[in-house]
Formats: sequence, C-alpha cells, structure tokens
Amino acid sequence: MPPGAPTCPAVCSGGCAGSKCLIECSGEKACEKATITCPDSFSCELTCAGKDACKEATLLCPMAYACDAVCTSGDHNCEKLEVDCNDGPCELACVSPKNACTNATLRCGRNEGQVTCSGDTEPATATPHFDSLCGCGIDSTTCQ
Repeated sequence: MPPGAPTCPAVCSGGCAGSKCLIECSGEKACEKATITCPDSFSCELTCAGKDACKEATLLCPMAYACDAVCTSGDHNCEKLEVDCNDGPCELACVSPKNACTNATLRCGRNEGQVTCSGDTEPATATPHFDSLCGCGIDSTTCQ
C-alpha cells in the first residue's frame, strides 16, 4: 500500500494489487449511471463486464496516478462512459465484442491518454485537457 493507506479503500471492490485499486462493475447494469471516484493515493483500474455494466457512468481518476477503464464483455457495457483522467496517464480499453464504447469519452489530463479497441466497437472520443503536453488519442489501427 502507498504511504498513509494501510488498508484497501472500500471503493476498491476487486481489492488492491499493491498500490492499484481494482474496481469491478460485473453484471447487467452493475454501475449504470454511477459516478465512480478513485481514491487519491492509488492508481486505479475499473473493469466493466456485463450488458450495460458501466453505461452512462463517470470514472473520476486520481489526481496524479495512472487510471484505466477496461470494457471486457457485454453489449454496450461502456456506452457513454466518461473517463476524467486528471493529471495521471490513462487508458480506455474497449475489448468487448458488442459495441463496448459507443459514444464513450476519455478526457485526457496533462499526461498520456489512449483509447484502444478490439472487436465490434463503435467509435469513442478522446479529448485533451486545455494545457495537455502529452498525447491524447485513439489508436486508429484498432478503433473504427
């Protein structure tokens, strides 16, 4: 655990792997329309699995640590998901076979941000922070 965090925070429903908070949204509509806030002292990984699991949800990343959202299975599981990266590097990985990230948005901070896709995925968007110095984009080799 990072300094000052002797226990894994409750929001880390999948537990912690060292200083990484694992948040699981598994099952149909498990986190639909939810606002999920990563703890400040941890890097963060949100996994969305199941139909509409993270549909219209918002992931608020920690200020200075890495943050990833992984859309693994289920129709439209990350449709209209918004990932707000803050200043750490972040990624939106759309690996579900059925329109995982239709109209999803990755808002890059001051660090690297990337959207990657596999399967039958509708386009997502990547928007750079107003003073972003790093790359913010969509992997055109894997995303439509």
